Amino acid sequence: MKLVGWSGYDVELQDGWVVKSATMESQNARLIVQRDRQHYWASLEPPRHVPRPSPIETINGLSRFCYPYVVGTPLSKVVEFSDGSVDLSNVQYIVDWMSVQPSDYQPTDALHEALSAKVIHNAQLCGLSDVVLERLLAGVARLPDLTPTLHHGDFCLDNMILDGRGNIWLIDFLDLTFPHFWFDISKLFQDLDGVWSKIRGRTTPTNELQVMRSNVMSWLSRHHPDYLPHHTFLSSFSYLRILPYCQDPTSRQLLTDKIQQLIGVV
Repeated sequence: MKLVGWSGYDVELQDGWVVKSATMESQNARLIVQRDRQHYWASLEPPRHVPRPSPIETINGLSRFCYPYVVGTPLSKVVEFSDGSVDLSNVQYIVDWMSVQPSDYQPTDALHEALSAKVIHNAQLCGLSDVVLERLLAGVARLPDLTPTLHHGDFCLDNMILDGRGNIWLIDFLDLTFPHFWFDISKLFQDLDGVWSKIRGRTTPTNELQVMRSNVMSWLSRHHPDYLPHHTFLSSFSYLRILPYCQDPTSRQLLTDKIQQLIGVV
């Protein structure tokens, strides 16, 4: 059975296992990184709720790995069909825990160099204006020096599975331009701002999202206040990361408008 995803990989459910395969050789290296990151998380002590992946295997030049299917409900679906605001305290606990854990890898480039290169590449690739590019680069320049921390890389509600015991399982790890949990926080706001729901055609109640967003912002002000002055830029950068993968013109315009709104370009 095919599983839905935006990664560009082929994802199938086979006999209780999720099989994630590259569809072209250029995807192999990144898929291997993703598998290794998931394996690292699954090996941590105390244990995290992360399904342990198999070793990489290569078939006809294409890499793949698999991991046990987690029986449960994605938090995105829990939010979509809930009658009230969903408690995200377990998610907040994961963020707190990541913030004090060392990164599982050391970046090859310093923070500002890495982010500036990514901003320039994606902005030019997606045809954003020079004004937008300048505002984004100014946001990069205002960031403080950050010490690498553990991170998920694609910290969205689709990748958090709530099982029957109330545990949250994490799946579908990604690499980041720079390894730091702040980028996971900003990724989460793609859900809380309702943009991801619109792109995926979901009917998540706006009022519930607003309550959840307010609760998370209040929690950030108490636990991670240094993040808040940079939230607007980090959110715009989070949207810029996914913009090249968005092929639908309406969705791409939605993301572009959101980036411009966040950085103050009308």
